[in-house]
Amino acid sequence: MNKLLAPVALFFFSACVFAQPLAADERHRIQTERTLEEARNQTREAACNVKFAVSDCVLDVRAQHRHALDQLRQQELVLNTAERQQKALEKLAQLQEKSEAKKAKELANLKN
Repeated sequence: MNKLLAPVALFFFSACVFAQPLAADERHRIQTERTLEEARNQTREAACNVKFAVSDCVLDVRAQHRHALDQLRQQELVLNTAERQQKALEKLAQLQEKSEAKKAKELANLKN
């Protein structure tokens, strides 16, 4: 079973290494979207202040703002989960290598 696990872990580990730059780009995109949403929110709230029904308008704007930020947070959570999985795979690969090295050393000691 360990012999099957090593290639699978290596595959996922290598796939995750290539995904790291993509995750950084995605985090940057999310941060940019968040900054734009903050600016849009300020503009919409300022527009509400010139209307007669300010309270309802502001409540609607804040609800839209919360919804947009929630969507961005969900995207960020997906990235965090992927990073945690990547780190777990890296740790698994390290443990597998360490175990194989220990077994090889024990086998070499038995031969001597």
